[in-house]
Amino acid sequence: MVDSNARTPASARVLDDAPTLVAVAVAVAVAVADDADASHLEGRADVVRLPRVDAGLDLELLLKALSERGVRAILLEGGPTLAGSFLAAGLIDRVEVVRGEWRLVVQTTAELVGCTRCGVWADAHGRRTVRVRDLPAGGRPVVLCWRKRVWRCTEPACGVWTWTEQVAAIRPRAVLTERARVEACRRVGKDAHAVAAVARDLGVGWATVMRAVADHGRPLVDDPTRLDGVASLGLDETSFLKATRLAPTRYVTGLVDLEGGRLLEVVADRTRAAVDGWLGSRPRD
Repeated sequence: MVDSNARTPASARVLDDAPTLVAVAVAVAVAVADDADASHLEGRADVVRLPRVDAGLDLELLLKALSERGVRAILLEGGPTLAGSFLAAGLIDRVEVVRGEWRLVVQTTAELVGCTRCGVWADAHGRRTVRVRDLPAGGRPVVLCWRKRVWRCTEPACGVWTWTEQVAAIRPRAVLTERARVEACRRVGKDAHAVAAVARDLGVGWATVMRAVADHGRPLVDDPTRLDGVASLGLDETSFLKATRLAPTRYVTGLVDLEGGRLLEVVADRTRAAVDGWLGSRPRD
């Protein structure tokens, strides 16, 4: 963290999540009024005092200090002043501009994990980054850059060598987090938003949202209790596909709970047989 004037309070939550280095600016020779007093951060962070340069600190010495601590690459996330200073000093290797979306780096904090087969304590074997999309924040799409931990079994006789951690919030090879998939289903099913509109808000394709609707919507449709309390049933015929030279217009029938104002089911066709078939498959009580 670059905090030239040591304004970060000791109670800041960012100091709780992981070991944090805070770089502050001091005068080169003797202490002066412009020196940043970072004594309140001692014990809460690794405080690095660097020579003050203009209104900031010496960025080249900052990178040297990070290198001495084993850091070989950094992701710069700052405002225009800090980013501009790095650019002016020629210390940027690559610039990535992401229009209109947030990119958040996340990782788990587990340090003790057992082998999935033999149960022996595993060794950390590095991380690999995967990108999944999450719920929008501040009206902008969010991409989670998940640094997935790779573990290695230390038991030579075990057939498992390495494996990648998994969490319930993100399915393997997923494009969306589970909470984003649930929200996509809710918006399409309950709020009647178009699949294409939800896909655009989440920054994914139509098929990705439709799979989420099917996965999370099917259990809701199959739940027998969803029809409890329905006293009056209404029918609504709708043109589903317009006629072409090769096929006639296709219709569907919507079955609605008149008192609750809920759409209960959509059956193909607008015939009595189609409606009778749906009613006949429901319990009489």
